Amino acid sequence: MIALLTLFVGCAAGKSSHTDNSHTNIGRSTDTGKAPEPSEEVENKDSIKLEGSKWELVTISGKMTEDIRVSLSFSDDKGISGKSGVNHYFGNYSINENIISIKVGGVTKMAGPEKAMKLEAEYLDLLEKVEKVEVNKDEMTLQSKDGNMLFKRVKEEK
Repeated sequence: MIALLTLFVGCAAGKSSHTDNSHTNIGRSTDTGKAPEPSEEVENKDSIKLEGSKWELVTISGKMTEDIRVSLSFSDDKGISGKSGVNHYFGNYSINENIISIKVGGVTKMAGPEKAMKLEAEYLDLLEKVEKVEVNKDEMTLQSKDGNMLFKRVKEEK
């Protein structure tokens, strides 16, 4: 009985073999006002370099986007932004080799033509499901189990 009481008191006093490191912030940013990082993975030197690149959507799940402009830009600080058909969006991404994770942090809330709104909803949904990226010169494919998106690189005007 005394042994059980001692065990109970020891546990209640917080004696545990678990070390709480929640106070450390090694390699993590503090509150910057940005959307949370989708992953804490360390970038591999063989990762595809997307920083500073800008892309325009050509097809989504095999369908042409026609006259609806959808864009995706990758910033130097692992941020993303673009136009999703009607609205503008932003978020962040992580990449390790060709494995990519994208999280949309926010989207403006304007209304537009029904066709553009449908494409926008499909695009934003698929964007967060992307698992792999392939870049071949001026083409980029974002792949997921639910469909693929083909982009063409936007050339910077000089």
